[in-house]
Amino acid sequence: PDGVKGPVAVAVGPDGRLFVADATSHTVKVFDAPATGKLVATIGEPGGHTPGTWNPNRLGDLDAVAVQEQDGKSLAWVVERGPVRRVGVLNAATGKLEREYVGGTGYQGWDGMMSDDTPTWG
Repeated sequence: PDGVKGPVAVAVGPDGRLFVADATSHTVKVFDAPATGKLVATIGEPGGHTPGTWNPNRLGDLDAVAVQEQDGKSLAWVVERGPVRRVGVLNAATGKLEREYVGGTGYQGWDGMMSDDTPTWG
């Protein structure tokens, strides 16, 4: 699709729009499929995570995407793999972060979690 260089995952929203996780731009591209197939939105800020103050609207190494309708709005669930492991839940209409789950699990061999008290990485 238009503007996608490194697709790693695809999801279809309840309204038929196509969500493509693009590993190259670190964004999720939204296409008006099947109506026109044109790019209608981009979720996330390009560039990936960088050391310093945490920017919740930047996406890292994308792994999966799913779309869910909840309380009258579409939510894009975006899964990122290391070094920052995160599941971001973004409003599919605005692209803004609704909530996020950051850090490893206790069973994976290392564990890290960021909090509001220490919103830095790197």
